[in-house]
Amino acid sequence: MQAYGEGFISELFNKNHKTITMSENKAVLISYSAESFMGIDKSSPVFIDFTGMKKNGFVEMAGDQGRGKTSRLTGIAYAMGAALNIDKKKLMNRIDKAIDEEIVAEKGDATYKVVVTDSRVTVKRQVGEGWKNVTENTPTELVKDIFGPVGMSPLNVKEMDGKKQIEFFQKMFGSGEDASKKIKKLEDDIDTVFDQRRDINRDIKNLRSSLELDPLYQDYEKSQARFKSAPNEGKEKKDFEDLEEANNQYNKALSSLSTLKENLSDKRDEIKELEAKLAAAKKEEAEISKRVDAGYKWVEENKDVPANYEKAKDAWMNVAKNIADYNKWKEVLKKEKQLIEWEDASTRATGLLDDLRLKLMKATKECLPDVDGLEIKVNAGLDKDAPNGVFYKVPGKKESQPIHELSESEYIDMWCQIWAASDTKFLFIENITSLGSDVVKTLNALVKKGLVVFYTEMDRKQKTCEVTFKNKIE
Repeated sequence: MQAYGEGFISELFNKNHKTITMSENKAVLISYSAESFMGIDKSSPVFIDFTGMKKNGFVEMAGDQGRGKTSRLTGIAYAMGAALNIDKKKLMNRIDKAIDEEIVAEKGDATYKVVVTDSRVTVKRQVGEGWKNVTENTPTELVKDIFGPVGMSPLNVKEMDGKKQIEFFQKMFGSGEDASKKIKKLEDDIDTVFDQRRDINRDIKNLRSSLELDPLYQDYEKSQARFKSAPNEGKEKKDFEDLEEANNQYNKALSSLSTLKENLSDKRDEIKELEAKLAAAKKEEAEISKRVDAGYKWVEENKDVPANYEKAKDAWMNVAKNIADYNKWKEVLKKEKQLIEWEDASTRATGLLDDLRLKLMKATKECLPDVDGLEIKVNAGLDKDAPNGVFYKVPGKKESQPIHELSESEYIDMWCQIWAASDTKFLFIENITSLGSDVVKTLNALVKKGLVVFYTEMDRKQKTCEVTFKNKIE
């Protein structure tokens, strides 16, 4: 395993044009006191005087199991605004059922006191012999302004699920609860729009399938021409009745014409047989001839009546089907209009999703220190099996990978760069011996650059929790 000594740290940050030298305006701790916090209660309050330590170094909390090491470590971190992955109820002392602690620090020319209870955080500035509430910003932002990002044992982050990893980075390096709420709202909005677009696209698919199976929609142009105007049942009936009467007259005329033709033939026979009656017959023949001519003329003038009658008859017989088809055609056009509207809605939803995802990526990026290869991937509005969490691209490797897949050396390498880029000034580590000698070497190098490291160490022989200031740990 690669060792992370002082030489490595210098080389690492010089190579990346970064420095982990703490800013000149770093907070200097004065004291910490607590009457109620986890295992600390009013019967055994805690007071730690930091005036004997340097601006950088180690704060060791050693003792046997159950001696309050973790309570002190967590209490100081909580008072300094650390992003703790712990339910607030578990931070309350089980006897007092309360949180009551405060931390005092100097920054620049001012001295501040952060007072923490189970209901609120209050920041005060020393004015003369007293203290005055600071109201220029929210307490969360004020605490962050005083102490900067507060680092916690990074190894537990590695084992978190992707969502918890993102929340950890938001709390530790983001701009407070407002940023977390903003990101949560963006994620919820993306999921909502994604679900809406999925439902719209499903309806589009079903509606399109229904239309494609409809014969009237398949012969779209013919249906448009056929139903340019709606069928008129009253008009169709009147046309049929009028042409029925005309057809009856036509048939009567044909019958009369047939009779006249027979009469004409008979009369012509009579002419031959009855030359005596020739004059009378010729007169009658002339009259009948006129009627025959008139009949031919009328029939010629009305020769379209039978065809029109048959057409009107067909129209009348088919009027019910035409009306049904017309109504069906109106439904087809209604579905087509709905299809177009849904397709437009889906397009707008896709654009909204792209915009929301862009905003979400910008919001999550704001919560990340400026470290090459460090990124957050979110799956809001996407397949829930898509990548989600904190990813890191190890120098020399082609692809980034989830941080839980990093080796110990790669993981510590990443955190060294995070602490540098975020200008972390205070770091809290539970059970430092579990981190290994390479991590200890790294921490020694970081402390020389200006970091303050609080840590706990198990000591079976020590029956009380002892707080010791050190410049280096072995």
